[in-house]
Amino acid sequence: MLRYLASVSIACFVWSIGAAPIWANGATPEVSRVSLGAGMYGGYYNFVTVGGGTVDWEGGDGYGIGIVAEYMLSDIFSIQTGFWYGVNYINLSMEGSGTIEARTANWVVPLYIIMTYSWEHASVGLLGGLSFMHIIKSEFRGGMGNVSEIDVSEYLNYDLYGPSGGLQVKIRVARFVDLFMQGLAEIYANKFIETSGGGTAEYLYDFRVVAGVMLRTY
Repeated sequence: MLRYLASVSIACFVWSIGAAPIWANGATPEVSRVSLGAGMYGGYYNFVTVGGGTVDWEGGDGYGIGIVAEYMLSDIFSIQTGFWYGVNYINLSMEGSGTIEARTANWVVPLYIIMTYSWEHASVGLLGGLSFMHIIKSEFRGGMGNVSEIDVSEYLNYDLYGPSGGLQVKIRVARFVDLFMQGLAEIYANKFIETSGGGTAEYLYDFRVVAGVMLRTY
């Protein structure tokens, strides 16, 4: 399912390039207004628990790297997507156990619409859209007596999706080069643990800071 949704997001980005003249008052630009780049992120990850439950989530850090692509639909609006690999570490405790570290590897494909206000060498944009996450592997470490590590991937919902939004700042440092930084907040709409019972559901959320460099064609 997530692979399909991720494919749709990339298809929307490609379509936007072809549809750009509609957004540009019928004037076709001489060159495609595309930016391609790479970056890294760090942030805080935790769960919203609905319906009680026996697990106390303490939250933790997450880090990742990835690539990003952006297309200017007009002087104000743009569409952005990317492909990000990351790992997050969320601490938890259960009755009869010590503190357990849940390490989860994932990849994420976002799809954003950005509304930007630009100056000569800088811009600020509000972005909003959807993020699609695929869980690669999740494992518990420590706090389990003689067991040092256990793979819990089979109990999880591998494909997550949810709303995402935030702020983007760009600074032009060369004719075709921008540095960018984003502050993002995300919450995934389907529950993280597939086998949760008794009316309990855990929803993953995060706050992230993304930074990197983009190369422009315009």
